[in-house]
Amino acid sequence: MTDDYVEVLTEIVEASGGDVITPGRTVSDCSDDKDNPILDQAGEVGAAIIVSDDTDLTSMSPWRATPSFAQPSSLHEWMR
Repeated sequence: MTDDYVEVLTEIVEASGGDVITPGRTVSDCSDDKDNPILDQAGEVGAAIIVSDDTDLTSMSPWRATPSFAQPSSLHEWMR
C-alpha cells in the first residue's frame, strides 16, 4: 500500500470515529502465511465476519466462529 492510500484510509477511519490498530502477529492458523495478518486483525477487533475472495481464508470458514464470505451476494443472504 502506498503512503497516500494509508493516509486516506486513516482519515476516513478517524472521521467515522474509529481507530487504526496494528495487532501483534499471534495467528498462524492459515497455511498461507500472508493471510495470517488478516486473521490477526479479525481476532483483535472481534470481527463478526471476514469478507474475502481468498480461497485460503474462505476455506477456513468459520474461523474461530467467525464466518467468511467470498461473494457480496453471500454476505447479503447472511444479513437477511
